[in-house]
Amino acid sequence: MKMVYSHMNCQDAYKHGLNCRTKQIQECGPIKFSLYKLIECHRDFKKCHRELAKIGEYKRGNDCLRYSFMHCSSSDTAVYAKALAVHSAHDLGRNFEGMLSGLQGDGVPIPVIKQINNMVANAMPSLIKNAEYARIETKNQWRIVSKLLGTGKCELDILIADSINLLESVLDMIVESNPTTPRGCLQCYEEEKVKP
Repeated sequence: MKMVYSHMNCQDAYKHGLNCRTKQIQECGPIKFSLYKLIECHRDFKKCHRELAKIGEYKRGNDCLRYSFMHCSSSDTAVYAKALAVHSAHDLGRNFEGMLSGLQGDGVPIPVIKQINNMVANAMPSLIKNAEYARIETKNQWRIVSKLLGTGKCELDILIADSINLLESVLDMIVESNPTTPRGCLQCYEEEKVKP
């Protein structure tokens, strides 16, 4: 997961992601089908949540999980987990907040978009601050954190859970607004939401 932002702190990674998306919109024009990207972002955070739970169970002694990881090998779990807070902050900027400007093209009513933008603007500073706590904790206390993954008792778990909750709040508001977007993508979200 070595990316251009891997040397950054979470605040810088978040700004980098948001700036990348803003620049893309300026160069290419308004983004269409941003709802699909929001649903994909939600799915990615859910996959991270499941992966962290498996890593934690493996680190607590379930050796049967040694070859079951999707995003890393058993010997790379520390590298994967230590990079995840920064990667998540970047995703929150690029693939979540950066995509909100395209919701009008997906048929989401303007008052709902304004409400979503306000909610995200209020939530994002503390979420990015928590991402930085998770980055530092995971980097400096990996041996302890590794055994806590999947229990909700470490900052990385809390970051991923809070990100999922914010994404679900936004997506639920979109669903309730009955947008003109094809219902298929919303059905995919509703199916993904109920997966553990």
